[in-house]
Amino acid sequence: MTFKRVRYFDGQFLSTSDLQSEQQYFLDKQKARNRFLYGSGIVEGLTLSLENDSVIISPGMAIDTSGNEIYVANPVRLALPEKRSWFITLRYAERLTDLVPSTGGENETEASRVEEYSVAELAPAAPDNSVAIGRVFLQRGQWSLDRHFSPRHIRCR
Repeated sequence: MTFKRVRYFDGQFLSTSDLQSEQQYFLDKQKARNRFLYGSGIVEGLTLSLENDSVIISPGMAIDTSGNEIYVANPVRLALPEKRSWFITLRYAERLTDLVPSTGGENETEASRVEEYSVAELAPAAPDNSVAIGRVFLQRGQWSLDRHFSPRHIRCR
C-alpha cells in the first residue's frame, strides 16, 4: 500500500483531478487507520430493541471492513417480514447532492457535495461490505433478539 499526495507550489495550475486526489489521499489514510487500529465493528451505540413487528436501531457509529465510518444520527426502524431469522446490518453509502450551475459539458448542473449516509438492512447472512449489529429470530409467532449473537465492539478510548 502506498500513499501519494499533491505537492503544491507557487504558480501551479490545480485541476479537478488534483483536488479530488487531495481528498482521496486523506480518505484512504483515514480508512487504513481505521482498519489497522480498530478493525470493523460497533464503536458506540447502535443498540437494538423490538417493538411490535419492527426492530429499532439506536443512534451510534460503526466501522466497516473497508474502514468506512458509518454514522446513524437518528433511530432507525426496520419492519420485520415473515421469516425465521435476520441479521441486522449497516453499510456505508454515498450520494451526490447540492446541485449548482455548471459551465462544462452537456449538464447544466453538477452536484457540489458528496453526502455520506448509512443503510440499515435485514439480511439472511451478513454481507462482506456491512457490519452485522444483531440478529433477530421468529419463534412461535414472537420476534426475539438473539442474545447468543455478539457483534464485535471496538474499544477506541
